[in-house]
Amino acid sequence: MKRFQVVLLAAFPGLLWGTAFPAIKIGLRYADPFFFAAIRFMLAGLLLIALAGPIKEYCATLAREARTIIFVSLFQTVGLYGLFFWGMAYSTGVQGAIITGSGPVMAAVFAHFLVQGDQLNRTKALSIVCLEVPGAGVGRTAQLGLVTR
Repeated sequence: MKRFQVVLLAAFPGLLWGTAFPAIKIGLRYADPFFFAAIRFMLAGLLLIALAGPIKEYCATLAREARTIIFVSLFQTVGLYGLFFWGMAYSTGVQGAIITGSGPVMAAVFAHFLVQGDQLNRTKALSIVCLEVPGAGVGRTAQLGLVTR
């Protein structure tokens, strides 16, 4: 695969993820947050079924892992994303992006305290301070209207 193709394939998920926040804000104008989240993930599930490959093998996996799928669906999709969409109804897209983007940073900080053997070393701490904090600051500055063209 050529370098240009790799760059495009790597950039595509970021671009797709970045469009989620404005799309959610627009969708929430027309639907209840939990209903909108349900529709979004139902459509995503149907798309995945279409891309899953041989339907017999897929159905066998669904039957074998039904309890796990239901458990994850309830907590991950209904809980996490339902509450995320509900929160997005009361905040801006910039705030949602900053909070969601802060998840990996919070995981790194909490892992230091909760995972045996994980250390928050100088490199990790500097990356949090030098990358995450300024990024959140730029987003907040833009939201406050302090950035002009």
